[in-house]
Amino acid sequence: MAGKRQPRTGSSGDSLWALVRRQHGVITRQQLMQLGFGKHAIDHRISTGRLHPIWRGVYAVGRTELTQDGRWIAATLSCGPWAVLSHWSAAALWGIGQAQSGRIEVSVPAGTTRRRPGIIVHRRLAVVVAQMTCVRGIPVTSPTWTLVDLAPRLDRAGLEAAINEANKRELV
Repeated sequence: MAGKRQPRTGSSGDSLWALVRRQHGVITRQQLMQLGFGKHAIDHRISTGRLHPIWRGVYAVGRTELTQDGRWIAATLSCGPWAVLSHWSAAALWGIGQAQSGRIEVSVPAGTTRRRPGIIVHRRLAVVVAQMTCVRGIPVTSPTWTLVDLAPRLDRAGLEAAINEANKRELV
């Protein structure tokens, strides 16, 4: 129909929305460019309120409100391809602890220099693929590695409680 906007269709449009759904409402500039969006198209969508910057190169699509899962995946996306949710944030995702101080904790390989406001970045000598997994599409440390990360921060009773909760949830 003339004068009426038609929805975006085709493989790139379908891929865009499928990706945004899988990533809890967020997308990266690099992903947009891989889908065929140029710098000006991305900037136009930012200026018209269709993309909302969360961290450098990471955007909420359509609206500014994100779920906790959306915030977690946005944090990992902003910290690079090997970034995983870790420590208290991972414990909250697994349901074996609560996130602390409203900040998101992410682990990255040593040598990664990304810093983002609101994200605590832990650098590891090696991010062991065997200790990484995804929960609801969010890259996260395994339950065992999460418990190891928390061990120095907890007293004996707190660590036992976290291990018991992980066991009860059949995570370890």
